[in-house]
Amino acid sequence: MRDMENTDGLPVGWSWSTLPQAVGPKGMFCDGDWIETKDQDPAGHVHLIQLADIGEGAYRDRSSRFLTGDKATELGCTLLEEGDILIARMADPLGRACVFPGDSHPCVTAVDVCIARPDGELAENRWLMHSINSPQFRAMVSAQQSGSTRARIARSKLGRLPVPLPPLPEQRRLVEKIERLLVQSRTAREALDRVPPLLKRFRQAVLAKAFRGELTERDPSDEPASVVLERIRDERRRKWEEDLRAKGKDPRRAKYIEPEPADARGLPELPEGWAWVAMGELLMFVGSGITPRGGRKVYVDDGVIFVRSQNVYPGRILIGDVVHITPRQHESMIRTAIRAGDVLLNITGASIGRSAPVMEDMGPANVNQHVCILRPFLPVDSNFASMYLNSPTGQNQIMTSQGGVTRQGLNYEQVRRLAFPIAPGAEQRRIAAKIEALFALAEWIEHAVERARFHALHVDQALLARAFRGEL
Repeated sequence: MRDMENTDGLPVGWSWSTLPQAVGPKGMFCDGDWIETKDQDPAGHVHLIQLADIGEGAYRDRSSRFLTGDKATELGCTLLEEGDILIARMADPLGRACVFPGDSHPCVTAVDVCIARPDGELAENRWLMHSINSPQFRAMVSAQQSGSTRARIARSKLGRLPVPLPPLPEQRRLVEKIERLLVQSRTAREALDRVPPLLKRFRQAVLAKAFRGELTERDPSDEPASVVLERIRDERRRKWEEDLRAKGKDPRRAKYIEPEPADARGLPELPEGWAWVAMGELLMFVGSGITPRGGRKVYVDDGVIFVRSQNVYPGRILIGDVVHITPRQHESMIRTAIRAGDVLLNITGASIGRSAPVMEDMGPANVNQHVCILRPFLPVDSNFASMYLNSPTGQNQIMTSQGGVTRQGLNYEQVRRLAFPIAPGAEQRRIAAKIEALFALAEWIEHAVERARFHALHVDQALLARAFRGEL
């Protein structure tokens, strides 16, 4: 150990040391023991501490391996003592260290764990632990690592790396300050971790209130849902007649079948001017696409967007990992091409029930067989419709719809039978706008939390780096 008197960047009175020197003449610096699976015994009372138990500055107590006292004696194992520093000689991350807090059982550790036991005359164990976990020491460990498959460092190399040693009273003062700041940092991270679940509940609460009519004020001048529904029914019948004429048939000789009413049993009571109606009554088209034959080979680098269930998320279509098909394939599947104002609903797989509206800037696109296209008549706002399907009531209906959600998923008839809360057209748009504004606020908070979490993850390392340099 040598006193550098500030010539090597340390404060006056500090000195550089190595771990074997810092533990002192009465201390210990050794590896754990070579204990094979055949040496272990679940009925034994000697606890085997492993790499999984060693966190960065925290003992994890995750392993439950044991061996008998006789086997530990036979192998000449080193029994751990409370206050020992355990250093992981294997990733991840390589070189992390914690202080062993003691155990109700006698304990030994594995050979890939290094034991440092300071005698207390030169170094405080927690100061050494924090020094080992500092970015500077970790970088030196990384430079000395070996192994092509799993990174490791030999104890001999670990023992040659320098650690800074302030005077012992100063070590204790610094440790107290470091750990007080680390507690504050951990508390902040725990608080940030609680925000995403709160935001998830907030979004669900917004949707629940929206479709109980509690999110916006009524406007007496709004056209009531009954009038909106009558217009839709007229448009539906007119379209039916047009379709028959296009096929060369006379609508007067055909029987028009009125859509079945919605089954609203067990559903919430709606505000005045709203009405429950079967989803199918509001839709001019229900269908899903197909995947062209040939698997992934049919996809091209640049072409028409091909939406799959993994692209459909609540309220938005994510095209970051979207695939494309050729314009020719798009034309061959033109019946299932999507258009602005459509609502997409995942009807199979783990993401069943996720729904999103198709926006104006989507451009030409198709869907595969796992995504259902819902094309509502104009008085139905597609944002409003998608938001309802993503709401707690909509999701509960989807998951418990008549016939159940089988392994194959929802069929078109089950989709048509879903009960939908039709509201005045103007109110639909007001509600959708209010939901979007509140969700935008939640998203802004989410991004702010992500940034804060990113910075918080680096606070501890920055703190230890300053302590290592004597700047704390």
